[in-house]
Amino acid sequence: MSFLISEKEVHIHEYNRVIEDLNGLSAAEFLQQLEAHFTVSNLGHELWKPEQRAQFGMYLQGMFYSLSPKDTFTVPDAEYLYNTVLHPILGIQDLRNDRRISYLPGKEPLTKLMSLVDEGDFEVAFALFPASFSEIRQLADSGRIMPPKSTYIEPKFRSGLLIYEL
Repeated sequence: MSFLISEKEVHIHEYNRVIEDLNGLSAAEFLQQLEAHFTVSNLGHELWKPEQRAQFGMYLQGMFYSLSPKDTFTVPDAEYLYNTVLHPILGIQDLRNDRRISYLPGKEPLTKLMSLVDEGDFEVAFALFPASFSEIRQLADSGRIMPPKSTYIEPKFRSGLLIYEL
């Protein structure tokens, strides 16, 4: 069985992250540690998600924040977030098995991230910008892979193989 589809018809969504706790930090301490790597802008109650690569959205204690990296990077956004926040600050070692992190497909509304935090199940949520097809292609061509839960690709099939023209 096979199905052929143009890459223009493939929709790539991000996977957003929700974290159960701040690894023993207060919200103020957490924000202070983020400022080592990001310009942190408090957007108040305004719903906001990244509009381009290398931007991150965050929802913490009823407020939205824009996180703009202070340095440039070449790794996928999800990997940068792991390397600068999830691992060193929040202590998440294993993205596949750590029970403190959960993922929400980007096709879900931003209000879903809000409600997960507001209901007390999670302390903080991160919204990412979806990876582009060319970014995924470049990683594959260089023999690398995306971090776990980086892309939510539609249409969904039970199994498949993705092939692109050279």
